[in-house]
Amino acid sequence: REAVKRLQGLAVIFRGRFGGTRRDFRILCNSPVPEQPPALACGLGVRGRNGLIITPEAGSLVILGAMTLPYTLEGDGPLGTGEAYPLCEQCGSTPPCVRACPTGAALGDGTINLDRCIQWYASGKGDAVPAEVAALWGKRLYGCTGCQDACIRNQRPIPAAKTNEGPLPAWIDGRELLALSGEALKERFKGTALGLSWLGPAGIRRNIRTALISCGSPHELHRKFYR
Repeated sequence: REAVKRLQGLAVIFRGRFGGTRRDFRILCNSPVPEQPPALACGLGVRGRNGLIITPEAGSLVILGAMTLPYTLEGDGPLGTGEAYPLCEQCGSTPPCVRACPTGAALGDGTINLDRCIQWYASGKGDAVPAEVAALWGKRLYGCTGCQDACIRNQRPIPAAKTNEGPLPAWIDGRELLALSGEALKERFKGTALGLSWLGPAGIRRNIRTALISCGSPHELHRKFYR
């Protein structure tokens, strides 16, 4: 929501400077369009060993969005050279993001083993969460940021990154959520970072059950989601 709002502001500026109508500026954020290839091609960052885009300004703590334009602009070109990971070189052969991954899904070569990735299953993917992944799920209601929390590029303040969009409480009672109907769950998370537009009540319930089993039915689930 924050990314869309900022892109909408840019569209207004572009229309004022260069012309075009509102229909010429289509915003793509959290859409089916793959976001990493164009981000790499236009030089926003490089692909990190954790499989995420690493930017010089904010590490991997970014949200990728795109916007179509009614004219052609000259691009900056890719950041860095070749297939190396120039922003990850100082991390050594076993970078912190690999060591921090609870299930060993981060392989350290820029790829992720989705069969073991908590974030993958927490996003509603897969028919069922494997037992070995569920055992390490912890108190996650949604997502996993282990590799991002450990990245040395993410240990600094990021100017202009604050947003008031979609806040969630730090703790949520999982068993209370399980007792809610689908419509009540949608209403509970309406306007938050878990607005259920991509996940749905079934996905939320699966995450809750997995967390309760992993943690021995705790009363509360820690809020965890990609920034």
